[in-house]
Amino acid sequence: MLSFIVIGKNEGWRLKLCLDSIQNVVIQDGITDYEVVYVDSRSEDDSISLAKSYPKTRVFLITGNCNAGVGRNIGAKEAKGDILFFIDGDMELQPGFLSKVITEDGKLTYPFISGLHLNMVYDDNWQFQYTDLQKHPKGVEEYFKPVTGGLFMIERKYWDELGGIDSRLRANEDFDLGLRMSERGIYLCRKCQVWVKHYTTPYTIRTTYWSWAKYSSVVFRKHWTNRGYWLRVLIPMQYTAFTLLGCIMLILIGVAIYPSCWWLLWLIVYVLVLLRKAKRQTEVSPIKMMWLVLKRDIIFLSAILFFWPHPIELKYKAVE
Repeated sequence: MLSFIVIGKNEGWRLKLCLDSIQNVVIQDGITDYEVVYVDSRSEDDSISLAKSYPKTRVFLITGNCNAGVGRNIGAKEAKGDILFFIDGDMELQPGFLSKVITEDGKLTYPFISGLHLNMVYDDNWQFQYTDLQKHPKGVEEYFKPVTGGLFMIERKYWDELGGIDSRLRANEDFDLGLRMSERGIYLCRKCQVWVKHYTTPYTIRTTYWSWAKYSSVVFRKHWTNRGYWLRVLIPMQYTAFTLLGCIMLILIGVAIYPSCWWLLWLIVYVLVLLRKAKRQTEVSPIKMMWLVLKRDIIFLSAILFFWPHPIELKYKAVE
């Protein structure tokens, strides 16, 4: 059986698109043995009643502390399928891919697999701005990497062996899962085909931006010896933070050996790196982006030493 596990909170029209798309995809791709598990993080809109109106959908409400990892763990715990398909409530599935990754006897062609997002980007007032196709290598049908995102399919046996998501993580929990899979020699197979339209807002204007930095530090402590993590994830995403750390160390060493204001020129190196980072995005002005990245870098480096979150107990109930 294929279990679609959908997590959401106050998704509104996006959740309707998501659940409608699941129905459309299973019909068009000829999937008959499936279920939908929706896990709600205490929505204040009509998400729960909406989800209950769909056939083959079981609904669960988180009653304790919420985060994406908790929602996915609850969904997997309640799911009955041997293939788990995780999707966020703001994603709309596109037809035509399931039949290519599920064999005739109901098995995955690869135990850990995902596709591309076509991001439909809105501002913080949910006014549409632009589309953004997830970056991927050109001219290939698939590629392998050590991390995933919120959209992926996985064989249940591997999910159970890993113990699911690390519930301490309120961000980067999907990265951590992918890294733990890669340490078993199984890398995420990313199909170069659009699987979902993702209705989202830029990360730079989300309140979770700072959480992302803090929980990145937890992932760093867990996987700092993983070479694939350094080369494919950490350096591309956190190079500004490590540039800042290197500049600070060089300044302190330089001042101790030869007191001079010339050592402050290392800060110019960091500013140039920030400027390079800022010019590669369009969501906010370069100056604002530089300030956001500086704060994120400081939070990340500080949290490596001082941020130690605790696991969250799964507390939830079925909604009849």
